[in-house]
Amino acid sequence: DADAVVNPRRLPQDHPLAALPGVGVAYKVMEELYSRLGRSGDLPRFLDLVALGIVADVAVQTGDTRYLLQLGLNRLSDTSCIGLRALIETAGLAGQPLSAADIGFQIGPRLNAIGRLGDASVAVRLLTTTNETEARTLAVQLDGLNNQRRLLQRQIHAAAQEQIARDPSLLDWEALIVAQPAWHAGLLGIVAGQLSDEYQRPVALLTVADDGLARGSARGVPGYDLGASLAAQSDLLLEYGGHPGAAGFSLPADNIPAFRRRLSDTLRTTRDTTVRPGIQIDAWLPLQGITRDLAAGLERLAPF
Repeated sequence: DADAVVNPRRLPQDHPLAALPGVGVAYKVMEELYSRLGRSGDLPRFLDLVALGIVADVAVQTGDTRYLLQLGLNRLSDTSCIGLRALIETAGLAGQPLSAADIGFQIGPRLNAIGRLGDASVAVRLLTTTNETEARTLAVQLDGLNNQRRLLQRQIHAAAQEQIARDPSLLDWEALIVAQPAWHAGLLGIVAGQLSDEYQRPVALLTVADDGLARGSARGVPGYDLGASLAAQSDLLLEYGGHPGAAGFSLPADNIPAFRRRLSDTLRTTRDTTVRPGIQIDAWLPLQGITRDLAAGLERLAPF
């Protein structure tokens, strides 16, 4: 019984807003409200947050989504948000034009770290504070948490590789599934993504609690529909959700062997065999063709 449903997935696939992520949807709703209030001129100040969200959400950059990102990147380099300025300074990016790569590898991870390791409301405080001292304090806190996140991430990755080395039969399955107590649940998805790249197959990492409940995060590779394959095992799971490339779930730890077997069977029988594993090469050029002019030309095509 809603008065309105604002969802870009309801648009035709070729519509310029069809791939708009959540941050863009919020901005478009605000755009309409501000227009009705006669305050359209106030709206562009939020474009820095739109750019931040589009890149950090790994959104498809086509149509108006890409245009909003271009506008937002210009605004981000001279943001009026005190918290963002403090975070940019902490990341060592102050005083220079910012790129999508700066968001993806420097700013975004610092904001995400608190949600993975602690209370995400701290990031909200950073983005809404009007106190410069508080902004600097919170930015330093996020920077420290991001360093902690990197350390824990490396430890989980090393422990998973060690478990695979001890039991190479884990690689006999279509899905690589590794479980261990005490892994930080907020970091499993990142490491699962790393391992799926390394082993070119869907990967699920699980952390097992003392009560026998296992929580997992999975990442896929092209050719597999991870979300649908996971849903096919719903009778083994307590909770689950996801899409073709990523998913999260929980299940009793005793169900892990059956889950490994059945998920692998489903992935094997539903795999798109027209998709070849490995890195897809679109073009090649000789080493002498890699020049500063080429780099500058590619940069003109940004953002990516």
